[in-house]
This record gives sequence, structure tokens and C-alpha cells, in this order.
Amino acid sequence: MGSLRSPGREGFTEPTSPEGGPRRTRRPGDDRSGSHRLDCTARRRSEARSIRPVEKVLEVVDRYEERHNSFWCVCPAHDDHDPSLHVEEGVDGQALVICRAGCDQERVLIALEERGVARHELFAGGGSGLHIRNGRSKSAERARNGRERFAASWSIKDASGRLVAIHERWEGTSEKRFLWKHPNGRYSRDGEIRASMLPLYGSEHIEDWPPGAPVILAEGEKAREALAVAHLPALGTVTGANGTPSFESLEMLRGRKVILWPDADDEGLRHMQRIAERLQSIASEVRIFEWRDAPPKGDAADHPGVLGRSRRDIRALLKQMASTSVWEPESSSSSSLAYRGNDDDDAKLGLLWFSEMGEPEPREFLVEDLLPKDYPATIYGTGGVAKSMLALLMGISYAGAMDRWLGLRVNGEGAVLYLDFELDADEQLRRVRDLCAGLGVNVPDKLGYLSALGKRAQTAFKAALGICQRHDVRLLIVDSLGPAMIGDAEKARDVIAFHNQFIAPFRAIGVTTLIVDHQGKVQSGEQYQGKTALGSAYKGHLVRSGIQVEAVRREKEAGTLTVRLRQNKTNFGGQRDPFDALLTFRHGKITAEAVEIDATELAGEATLNADDRVRLALGGGAAFPDELADGTGLAVGTVGNCLTRLRRRGEVEDTSQVKGRARQVRLSSSSSSSCRGSDDDDAVARVAREVEELLRTGRIQSERQVFELVREYSVNGYHPARKGG
Repeated sequence: MGSLRSPGREGFTEPTSPEGGPRRTRRPGDDRSGSHRLDCTARRRSEARSIRPVEKVLEVVDRYEERHNSFWCVCPAHDDHDPSLHVEEGVDGQALVICRAGCDQERVLIALEERGVARHELFAGGGSGLHIRNGRSKSAERARNGRERFAASWSIKDASGRLVAIHERWEGTSEKRFLWKHPNGRYSRDGEIRASMLPLYGSEHIEDWPPGAPVILAEGEKAREALAVAHLPALGTVTGANGTPSFESLEMLRGRKVILWPDADDEGLRHMQRIAERLQSIASEVRIFEWRDAPPKGDAADHPGVLGRSRRDIRALLKQMASTSVWEPESSSSSSLAYRGNDDDDAKLGLLWFSEMGEPEPREFLVEDLLPKDYPATIYGTGGVAKSMLALLMGISYAGAMDRWLGLRVNGEGAVLYLDFELDADEQLRRVRDLCAGLGVNVPDKLGYLSALGKRAQTAFKAALGICQRHDVRLLIVDSLGPAMIGDAEKARDVIAFHNQFIAPFRAIGVTTLIVDHQGKVQSGEQYQGKTALGSAYKGHLVRSGIQVEAVRREKEAGTLTVRLRQNKTNFGGQRDPFDALLTFRHGKITAEAVEIDATELAGEATLNADDRVRLALGGGAAFPDELADGTGLAVGTVGNCLTRLRRRGEVEDTSQVKGRARQVRLSSSSSSSCRGSDDDDAVARVAREVEELLRTGRIQSERQVFELVREYSVNGYHPARKGG
């Protein structure tokens, strides 16, 4: 590896192939040890006809070093201390340039232009066009004496945008092979790089996608790139069909709804089935989409809808995905099992014909957006966040025919049963009386209590079902699922069986169930927002609304607790933005009121997409990228990519302040009146342009349009976030 060098003219060194080989020596007399900067502008005027595009780049960067894989430079687009700008000469003489630290290509080109290298100068003979690093280099063309040629390379990055490895494809006359490189360009030897431990391809984009939107996971980089070109939110495995990503690699899909797209062969299907098994404790929902008309060994890159990108084809594709059943461990081999049933099985199960059912009834909620009528929902969090208190307050509000619960509309009234597996009647009575005192109301007549402490779950649920039938109970609150659970909460099979045996009967008689549950403590490297209820992911799969509760402020002297409520799952209606609740504890009285989250705090909420979070953070004033990263919880590289998009749309602008190579930014005058992009005039105009282009070409223009189609078919229950109110 060469030492860091200052810019200047030198003898050009030809990079080596993966097999290695000697490098040509420099010309005598070259002095690259000094720090003296040359006048680049004068040089270009005097040597315009002879200087090569790669040399133009090397002359304007602060430092660079030569490695066996061409040149690595200090990137001018970000505050770079470890050379991350990869520069190599292509077969046509053009400069192939990419920042391996994650800078957007446009940012790199703008930074080079600011240093005096115009875009057309990156091409031999003054050509034009944009060449990404996947262009073919001279070293790749000559590799292995012509017996093998370089075909493509992919940068594997983590969620923060940090380069972790480089995957290369080399092709011979009769076979292909894949090689791994370290970020410094050195080829991996003796299994130094383990593909199973690497991030999924495209991981750096996941924070740009709404949390409720489904993520497609395809086999390999090529399939993922084809899906990305069609603006579909997609990742790719890097292990090959015979490998399986590790649990650590799949962790970024925590709480996500995932659609697995296998290649059309047995190995590809087994590959995705193994991944589905591992995702059971990570993802909120998993489906395996099998393209029935695929050619042999065909993948997502061969799908006509993906290739054509037309709105009609993408809609049809999403419709097929929406009709795919949720994957369950027991069903992975069900196609090979022969079923022999009785002729009257359809009558026993209650066969219905949609054409004979008429118009469906309007969907109803006991509590606006959060508690769908007749369906189970869950409220969960760590200990000491008042989740049981909030559930009990909801029961009081519904049984007492109150208008609101924490500012949300309560629809109707009815009897409520509190099924308690943790405390006793005396303790819950104290809570009920204190909450009612805080509301200024009497204890509702229709609020019932059943203690299951020390009793078998079967006995408790059977008694509760009978009470619900006799007293026309409309809402059942189960506190909590941990002690009520029969079987192993970590096993999907036991969780499914519990819901079918004990929760489903209440839905059958028109009772809405609210389940209080617990989540684990946050471990090093984890975020509270990414945690789910303890146990199998099917705890979340089998409810229709999920509400996470987090304590954000405790003031012991004032006797107050502020908690944040996040709806991180909804199958019906719009997804609520997070909101706070302030609980005040006084002797004999507990009050609770909704509190709006200010823009800077809302910017750190993962239920919003990355661009919205950056805009909200800028609502508090101008900031540098690292400050935005701290305020939003996003990686610096992700913030940089967000700012690039927002600049293009005219939503942010630079101030005159500079810190190192970082530029301070602020909301532009056209967008400062609103932090949420959906309300910006510029955003509206952009959407209008996208729609106009869609109508003109019939092709999908943005991820936004894909997410609209997702909503149309309610794939995995995704609904875009909307404002509370």
C-alpha cells in the first residue's frame, strides 16, 4: 500500500488484477513527499491536451494513495480522514469515481466541480455522461491475460452508509466467479470476509423507507438493483443460494414486514425458506412470493413488470404480493401433504361467497385509529411506563361514555372487563378511583374486574368468556400476556395456538381485546423504538394495532411522568404520528393529558421517513450534518443523502457557515412555513410533476408512487403515516 501523497503529476502506475503482479516503478525525479499545492487551473491550461481524466481528479484532491486497486483519495464531498474516494481509469480513458464512504454520486461531482474539474473533463476527449464505478476498468479488461474479464462490482454498506466490503463478479469463457474485497481494495484471502456476516445489499437505503412499508428481499445484488430501478423498496442477499444471512445481518429488518422473492429454482426457494425461519423472531411479518411464470432460474431482474416499470405492471405485481399468504413454519412444506377431508367441511367452516354478501359495513374503532372494533390490539413497553394505567384509563373512558382518551375520539360506550393476571382487586380499585378523580367522574357502572392471579389461564379465560356473553361486554383488557401465556412465548407455534384458543373466541362474539404486554430491556447498540414485545414475532402478527409506550421524562419532585405512544402497527386506517402523554400523580388523584411533540423531538422518531426527520430537525434552525444526525438518530451518510435530495427539490439551502468540509444548511424560504414535506408547496409541485410524467410515460417515477400502490392493495397492512388530530 502506498503512503498518502499530495497532488501533482507523476508517472502513472497500472493497477493489478486479482492475481496480483508487479507494478511499474515511478519515473525518476518524481517528488511526492512535499505538501506544496500546484496551481491546478494553470496546469489544465498548459496540459489540456495531454492530461488524463484520472490525473485531473488526483490533482485537485487534498491527498491520495496508490493501492494495487488503483487510487484512493480523500473525498472532497465530506469530512474525510481515511481516503474513501475510489478513482480508476476505465477502458475508454474515463475516470471511474465513487465514494466508498457513502456519499451520493451527485455530491461527489459537485465537489469536484467546485475544485475546478468540470464533469466533461472526467471523460477522455471531453465526452459527456455520468459514469459510475461499475464501469469497466483497464485492469479488469486485461486481467488473467484475457482468459477472464471483470463484469461488475457492488459496494456492500451497512445501514449508516459505511462501506464494509466490495463484491466483484468475474466471467470466463465457460464459468463465472465472485471475489470479495476489503474496503481498502485488498482482495480477501482464506475466507477473511464471511458473506453471511455482511449487511444485506442496499442496507444504506432502509432508513429512507416508511417503517410500515413492506421490504422486498431478493437473492443477489443484480435482482435487488433491478427492483430499485423500478423504485421498489428492496434489499438483496450477498451469500448466494447456498448460504444464509446471519441473525445480525437480518436485524435491520426488526419490526419490518418482509416479502422474500426467491430465484425460480429449488436452491433459491430453500434459501428464502431458511431466511424466513430466521426472520420469525425479527420481522413483524414474512411472506414468500413465488413468481409462477418465471423462466428456469429466473429472478426479480427478469420480471416483465420490474423491467417495464409501468404503473399497470407494478400494480399487478403488488396485487400478486398482497395475495400471498403470511408464511408460517408449519406451512413451508404443506404443498407436499395430501389432504383428505369430508364433503361437508365447507359447511362446517362457514363457506361464504363474496358476491352474495352485499356491501361491507363501515369499519369502526372503539378509540380513534388505535383500537379497531372486534379485533385484538396490544399496548406494550418496558416496566414502569404506565402501560397498564393507560389501558385502564382507556377502559374507564369507554365504560363511562367519555368523548376522549388522551385527545383521541372514543366511539360509543359499553361494558368493559379487566382480566388481571398480575395484581388484585384492592390495588386496581385504588388506580380506578384515582384515575376517575383525575377525570372528575364517578367510577363507571359498566367497568368490571376479574382477578386471574394464581389461577390457570384456561379457567380464567373460560370464566371471562362467559361473563362477556352474559353482560354484553364490548371491551376486554388482558393484563398481561406474560403470565397469561400458555406455552413458550418464544415459539411461533405456541403463540398462534394461544391466540386461536383463547383470544379468537372473544372476537367471535364481538368483543374487542386489548392486550398489555412487556418488551425486553434495551441492550447495547439497540434503540427503544426498534424493540418489539418479548417473544415470537407472531405476538405482533396476530394483532391489528400495536402501540409502544416509552418513558421520556420523569420528574419525581413534581410527581409527573411523560410517556411517548407510538403506533408501530396498523392494519386498518391511517397510522398515527407519535404523541406524548403527561401523567401527574397526586394523593388520591391521577391526571393524564395528551402533549404534542415538538418538531425537533419528532425528528428522532423512526416511524417517520428520513427526509421528514431531517426537515423536522431543521425546523429548529440551521444545522450541520453531524448535528442533524445527532438530532434525528440517522447516520451521517444517510443525512447527507437526504440533504442531497432536499437540495434538488429546493427544500433546503446552504448558509454561509462552513465547518471543515461540512456546510451548514437551513430550510429554504419556500419550505420553512411547514416542516412536513407533504404540506410544502414545493413537495406538492414535485408530486404533480411526477404524476404528469407517470401519465405521459405510464412508468413509475418514484418510491412515493410505489407506496401509493402498496396502500391501494394494503400489502402487509401498510398505510402511510398521516397527521394526528
